[in-house]
Amino acid sequence: IARRAFPGDPGTGAVRERIEHRMLAAQSGSDGFGFMGALAALAQALHGADGASVVALSFHDGGLDLQLKAQDAAHLEHIDQSLRSSGWQAELVSDTASGSTYAGHIQARAPGASH
Repeated sequence: IARRAFPGDPGTGAVRERIEHRMLAAQSGSDGFGFMGALAALAQALHGADGASVVALSFHDGGLDLQLKAQDAAHLEHIDQSLRSSGWQAELVSDTASGSTYAGHIQARAPGASH
């Protein structure tokens, strides 16, 4: 299981220690752009977008992929702008109206992260 979860892992040491090491590396990132930095920037962005919520979130290779729901397109744009103000290279890829809510897809990358 550990080999599938960690491709390229040498497989030495206790599995728990290897998982903790990977989690710490993902959390720290560089210059606040790791996983925890991404969550902090997202929390700040959501704070100013009343009623917006995260439907799905993934973080991989310095990139944050978000599926969001909001009251209107302006709230989605606010989240996108707030992520950019925090230093992320963010792009509102799509937004669609569905009844009284908007669904949006935002991709954000840490500066210098590959696409």
